[in-house]
Amino acid sequence: MVRAMKSFTKPALILLFFLSLSLGACSVIHPIVAYRTAGIGQQDLEDLRTGRLLAVRDRYEERQTNLNDRELALLCDIYVKHVSISEAHACLDKLEQRSGGANITDSINGKRALIDYLLGEYEQAADRSKEITSDGGRYVYALSRVQLGDNQPAIDAAAKWALSYQPPQVFLAANLFLATKQYDKVLETLQDAERRLDRDYNLSGGTDVFGYQIDPAPLRVDLFGEFGFGLLDTFSYAPRSNVYVEYTLAKAELETGRIDKARKRYDTILGYAWIGAYRDVQWRALSDRARVSELDGETDRAIKLYKESVEVIESARASITTDAGRIGFVGDKQEVYGHLVRLLLDRGDTVAAFEYSERARSRALVDLLASVREFGAQSVSQRKNNTALTRSADRAETELSEDQELVAPEQIEGRTRYVKEQIEGRTRYVRDEYRRVSNRSTVGVYVQVTKTELAKLQPLLQANEGLLSYFHDNSAWTLFLVTRDSEPLNVELEAEDLDQKVSDFRSKLLNKGDYKILAKELYVQLIQTVEQKLPEKRLPEKLTIVPHGALHYLPFAALMPSDDEYLIQRYTLSVLPSADLRGFIIPEPISSRILAIGNPFREGKADLLGAEREAVMVAKKARPASTPLLRKGATKTAFLGRARGHGIIHIASHGIFRPEAPLESSLLLAPDEPNGNLTVTDLFGVGPQWGAQIAVLRNVSTTLRHQLRGV
Repeated sequence: MVRAMKSFTKPALILLFFLSLSLGACSVIHPIVAYRTAGIGQQDLEDLRTGRLLAVRDRYEERQTNLNDRELALLCDIYVKHVSISEAHACLDKLEQRSGGANITDSINGKRALIDYLLGEYEQAADRSKEITSDGGRYVYALSRVQLGDNQPAIDAAAKWALSYQPPQVFLAANLFLATKQYDKVLETLQDAERRLDRDYNLSGGTDVFGYQIDPAPLRVDLFGEFGFGLLDTFSYAPRSNVYVEYTLAKAELETGRIDKARKRYDTILGYAWIGAYRDVQWRALSDRARVSELDGETDRAIKLYKESVEVIESARASITTDAGRIGFVGDKQEVYGHLVRLLLDRGDTVAAFEYSERARSRALVDLLASVREFGAQSVSQRKNNTALTRSADRAETELSEDQELVAPEQIEGRTRYVKEQIEGRTRYVRDEYRRVSNRSTVGVYVQVTKTELAKLQPLLQANEGLLSYFHDNSAWTLFLVTRDSEPLNVELEAEDLDQKVSDFRSKLLNKGDYKILAKELYVQLIQTVEQKLPEKRLPEKLTIVPHGALHYLPFAALMPSDDEYLIQRYTLSVLPSADLRGFIIPEPISSRILAIGNPFREGKADLLGAEREAVMVAKKARPASTPLLRKGATKTAFLGRARGHGIIHIASHGIFRPEAPLESSLLLAPDEPNGNLTVTDLFGVGPQWGAQIAVLRNVSTTLRHQLRGV
């Protein structure tokens, strides 16, 4: 033992001294521990120590209106770790309300900043966290600045914390080294002989300096100082086996070529029973383990793991109710989809590759339209949820009552336990279903859209229609051609400098430059490549184009197959942001009835006399089936009352676009109750009964025009 002690430096001896204090403290309640565990039940503490965060979540959700401040704060943090974004926001709102909103704590602000970071809103995360002086605030700020191209805050904080003897600071330092791709320093920090977080805080454990097996101590993973961690403080709601430390080590080992060690560590993470509580770690571990399988030549296993990673990503994404949030959340995970699509193409599975390329796209509009189609004007209400829970409980209680009459006395206790488990299971199921479609956003509905299926898409296409879907993965551009009756075709495009060509082409068009050379080059790259694969060397007459990346900014109609022909002259073109939206396009004949609204009266707004004349002229085209609504008669009430049954709706009015809340953008109709603003939410609230298949918006306000110009 003396020989072992000689090998330790003075700081290490100090650390051993504190360790001995912590072991002695286990027999009594340390005052710090008593403070930090106050208000949290014993069963909750046990579940938190072992990583069963979702068990605690379920219990707390059952009595949300009866949680003390400590429990509510804990529930909020569980939501953040589980990446349940909407629930986390709502929970933090409740915490803020309890403080009266007058003094928002660093913890609440810090967790909001962390959510911003998870959603890819790095500027907002940095702004929110830069005034927080705690380690957690500095950490989120440094991470955000890295994503914005400024590594210095992370480098400075990591250099300081790496020298600390506080495990949380050491861990944060390692993660900042990871964020700045200093992988050797990650390992050096976590495996430092005087700190050894890789031994004390990973999933596998290790042996102490005397050779005894140690149970890995919990590391505090709350960033804002509300809960304790190992050594002198024995409570933490990190699992005793810590997935965060293990993942940081595994990632650094993978990136430094220590493949065998990384493989073993990723398998340990994914084999951890409660990994599902930590979805942000889970999807990353699955994706990285798939990379290892690729290196091992295990293509089938890599595909399976990438698919599992996508499922975790999309399950977390389903809890986000804002369009920007959904886009940002998926934004830094495109690499997972890209690797998967490439492997599927290499294996010759064009159908699956196309389906996953569609799932990689921004699906905010698809989600919104699907929610309206499925649920109409009303989402699942709290009343319906309560009714379902009550019926479930009543049913189980009836079973229990009947059992007590039929079951022998010695069996009642076991049967009672079983039925109670059934009640909890049914309650959890209904609650999860409610969470999936509950009223948590402006529209009041969010759903996880049915996954893209080629077999359902193809029958929606017309006989003379081809769908061209472009996809850019991590290394190449792929074009998928889908028709109604043929097997899908995929073509790898020669797309060198494509982004720059699209930018130059747009610039020349806008500035009346010589754009024709680029128009021909882009045609060859993006259209002719697939034309040459077809027997007749020509695509179907109607083309529905689904762009990706920079191609969203490309006016396909202006591409040139020859010196005197534009693409729009060769094909009938449509453009959609996602192939899934094809299912929302109604192919039926358009009704001739027109509802025309022109120049609604608004106090303080300029008269749109041209819009008024336009509405009268449009309405004349369909007389006597239609009449215009003008000036003070063009109210919101009149519009909603007459809109059904008209095939064409023509509105010429002022409008306001709200980029921070797009669903509250509005057309300014004549004032009635409450103000005449016809919002997007109002339109969705009408439900799927509308018969209009064409909507024309004209003469909107300068604000809206300027916003649309950038789209």
